[in-house]
Amino acid sequence: MPQHNSPPPMMRLWLLHNRHGRMTSDQWLILVTEPLLPIILLIIPVLAVAAHPAGRLLWRAGGVARWLLPVLALAVLVMLLLRARRYAGMALQQAVFYGQNPAPFAQRWRRKTTLLNTLGHPFSFDNIATPSITLSPDAAYLVYYLEERSRRVLLSLAPLEHEDAEQWQPSEQFLQRQAKRLRRT
Repeated sequence: MPQHNSPPPMMRLWLLHNRHGRMTSDQWLILVTEPLLPIILLIIPVLAVAAHPAGRLLWRAGGVARWLLPVLALAVLVMLLLRARRYAGMALQQAVFYGQNPAPFAQRWRRKTTLLNTLGHPFSFDNIATPSITLSPDAAYLVYYLEERSRRVLLSLAPLEHEDAEQWQPSEQFLQRQAKRLRRT
């Protein structure tokens, strides 16, 4: 087995958690806080205006400027709490997919991973919560992911030919958790 196809140590730990139908705290935190960077980048201009002498004048005068930052902070907090609740109750999915030729630069830049199902149809995953590993074309991979309304989020993957692949297979607990969570939705 080629060394480049072996999951890194962090991925091995994630596979051991995902096989029981649950995410690690690291995966959960990454998913919950995913939109924070764009929000912070949008808030920076507001803070720059508030730091400007005209912005400080508006702050002292009261009105909208005095309530803007607390309202923005509360909105971000509510959004994070809603995301935390949503991801805590989601059922993990597991399937076997196959690698394909290396993705074009644009796809890698957007942190997308495309794998082929057993019928050869492409499945695209957002790759926000996994360390990057090199995929071999036509190699079979055990994949754990979340299925949302508008996207799939890759949680962990490992080559099926790996010597430790048996211990990463879904456990009975995985099947029970998945059935329970799918009944709730």
